[in-house]
Amino acid sequence: MYWKSVAIALALSSAVSLEAQQGAASPLSGPQVGVVHVPDGSLRAVYGIPANFLYGATLGRGVNAAAFSSTSGLVWRVGQIDYLAVDGTALGSYATNEPSPLLADGSGSQAGPGAALAWLPSSKQLLSWSGGTLTQVQIESLPGAVISLSPAAARGFADLLVAAADGGVDRLTVALATGQVTEMITVSGAKGAAYEQNGFLLLPGADGLQVRFPDGRQQVFGIKTVAVRFEAVSDEWVHLSATEPGATAASHWLLHLDGAAQGEAPLQLSGLPAAPQRAPRIMPRQVGNATVRVAQ
Repeated sequence: MYWKSVAIALALSSAVSLEAQQGAASPLSGPQVGVVHVPDGSLRAVYGIPANFLYGATLGRGVNAAAFSSTSGLVWRVGQIDYLAVDGTALGSYATNEPSPLLADGSGSQAGPGAALAWLPSSKQLLSWSGGTLTQVQIESLPGAVISLSPAAARGFADLLVAAADGGVDRLTVALATGQVTEMITVSGAKGAAYEQNGFLLLPGADGLQVRFPDGRQQVFGIKTVAVRFEAVSDEWVHLSATEPGATAASHWLLHLDGAAQGEAPLQLSGLPAAPQRAPRIMPRQVGNATVRVAQ
């Protein structure tokens, strides 16, 4: 019985050690994809290449929504929006009881390093962080509900995609300093749902997910539902998740919005792997005259 207990304890300890080593080694296993809000509510660094991802450090838990660029990001937990560096370092926070904020981070855009945006629909406030400074403005009289936001091409402005009353989508350009709408155009072919990042426009629909390149090309993926949630993982990656009834943990993908794709080069969509389970806690336990470590 003694040797059996020792063998079990050693096996468990080895398994935990191997998992810890794999977690520690993951940053060396490929380029950093970004920071992703995974289905279990944790916030994790992810590395690798399309169809071959590995998780790195866990940067937080209890997360409801997140949006990251390659240098910083916004994370929403109940009662608070946190502004973080990609290593999890806190850069700022904003207390709010908003039940469903929209988040975006545009550090890789012309809006300037550290530019991040949050839309609070209940109070119609637009928050923006730039260089660690938080600005908030009120925006009234919008033509519909805001469904996506991103930094505009011109610094100091943001683009809001709004679901119009006629079932289409309008893009409104808003001045971050004043909240004034300076331009409004209709997004051709959009029907109530859209997302914009890194110059790409994503239009989910029953016939598939249409992606429009900055140069006008198009590519369609077989995600045939309008009920898709988009969360930026870095400047060129976005996390997609199906939110319709019956969607499972497997209904999560990472799409590489590669701004360098030329000619007919296709974008790549890959399944998001399940997050690794927490390693069991190892506690000392007396077995006969020896002390072994047993998983709890």
